[in-house]
Amino acid sequence: MRTKSAIFYLLNTIANLGPAAWKPVAMTMSVEAVGVGLGVFSPFLLKLLIDGFDNGERDIALWLVVGFVCTWVGAALASNLRSVYSSKVTDLLCQTLIQRALRAQLYELSRPGGGDSAQVIADIERLPTSLQTVMDGVLWRVVPLLLQVGFSLILVSHVITSSYAFVLASTLIGYFAVTRITATWHVAAVGAMCHAQASASGLIADLLRNSRRIAFNGMVEPETTAALNRLSARRRATERMNWSLVRLYGMQFVVLGAGLLTLLSWGAGDVLAHRITAGDFIMLHTYALRLVMPLSGLGYTLNQAGVALTNIGRVKELGRTGDIQPVAPAPPTGPARITLRNLSAGYADGRPILKNLNLDIEPGAFVAIVGANGSGKSTLAQVIAGIIEPQSGRVEIDGQVLADIPYPWRHQYAMYVPQRSELLNRSLAENGLYPPSQQTLDYLSDLLKAWRFMDKTGPLDLSVEVGEQGTTLSGGQVQKLELARLTGIPAPVLILDEATSALDAQSEEKVLLLLKSETFEHSTKFFITHKPEVAKSADQIIFIEEGTISAIGTHFDLCKRHPSYRRHWQQ
Repeated sequence: MRTKSAIFYLLNTIANLGPAAWKPVAMTMSVEAVGVGLGVFSPFLLKLLIDGFDNGERDIALWLVVGFVCTWVGAALASNLRSVYSSKVTDLLCQTLIQRALRAQLYELSRPGGGDSAQVIADIERLPTSLQTVMDGVLWRVVPLLLQVGFSLILVSHVITSSYAFVLASTLIGYFAVTRITATWHVAAVGAMCHAQASASGLIADLLRNSRRIAFNGMVEPETTAALNRLSARRRATERMNWSLVRLYGMQFVVLGAGLLTLLSWGAGDVLAHRITAGDFIMLHTYALRLVMPLSGLGYTLNQAGVALTNIGRVKELGRTGDIQPVAPAPPTGPARITLRNLSAGYADGRPILKNLNLDIEPGAFVAIVGANGSGKSTLAQVIAGIIEPQSGRVEIDGQVLADIPYPWRHQYAMYVPQRSELLNRSLAENGLYPPSQQTLDYLSDLLKAWRFMDKTGPLDLSVEVGEQGTTLSGGQVQKLELARLTGIPAPVLILDEATSALDAQSEEKVLLLLKSETFEHSTKFFITHKPEVAKSADQIIFIEEGTISAIGTHFDLCKRHPSYRRHWQQ
């Protein structure tokens, strides 16, 4: 994202934040205006002080000393006070952008192949620093510095002569011209460094998330070597970026050094020739240092701002749909009728998985989806849930076309439960009662006890933390906790993808009885399974072969009349 558009985006976001941001922005601008005024006026007071000493005006000189010190101290205090208010604006911006990014990415990452969570985490983690760099380094440093340059040149032209203002202005223009030329090379180096950094961070995050897989397969050394190679590539990219920064600094200092040498040599000659006063020379020298010295460090600021703006641009793109809150039609209040018409779905490259499916499911039915691995069972489940968009055809829930329902609201129509539920790093109770579950803590506790959630007898402590993604629990415990939560969710359509695969036979029987009891009477239920016990309990079975519906019926009926279905269970 280019600098102008990035800064415009930030300013537009601040404007949309309302009074909460306007007051600190106004205070920041007021304090900065005071600082700019004091910074411009201070060298002029110093000139008057020197001239007063030369003219023997001691009383006036004493007051000028007080005034000069006060302006110098005031400018420093204004800079510190400005940071107090500007940090409030930065924090508000950070909160808003992160909220937008999370709102959009939580939906995006929930889709199959929806994105790279490690990259999203890295971008969000860098955002506070990036915003501070741009706000404090560009908006509240570069802009005030340019104002000081303008006012200072006017004052130099008025008090001394416009020739000095011309030399000073030419030096500054040359500085910006060189910066613009060298910045083009530097931006390319910064982009390469950011890419290498993201690549290394993504690999490290992936390794840490999959530590068990790596350790249990004896791949620690090869994987850490791969990480070292990525880190080495990042180091080389950073080194190239630093050398490009040295080149940028070198050309800047050549221009600034030549300008200062010309300005001060000319001024010294005019003092000796009595064409200007010693006070004029001191003022000229002070202005040159006050303007040029900050500019000499502007290269580093621009370097950091380039990286920061790249990061802000990424977070902006992450949250590109985060503010969209479309209105969806009211979902069904009870079990929903499911209709599939000429439905096909497949991979992103167009290869089909499901082919021209037509299906009608009555409200409240308990439907098992059966088929071999790779036949399209999970794809069908996720199409019905609205997670995967069909390539053609449509899904209707109680006559409402699912594609017309905005993605953030589809969970109100159909709830999809994967085989491995991803628990939050919170307590058992918080996960078991996670919205939209409407059950009570006592009911959750009694249900988990009935399902033998813990082997040991005694009270069940629901305040125990489950760890990251439920790593302190077994696969069966994770499934029991998630199934217990579902008993309190009034979903018109409930889709369970191998949701009892980790349960023992006794626990599975209890769960199936509950699924068919009054607790789940408010849902039309789909159950993807490889277990005959589940198939036997279903009201209806959808048997899928190679992406098509091969047969529909009860388990016993299909075993009698459909050889392929019978062979499926025999195999």
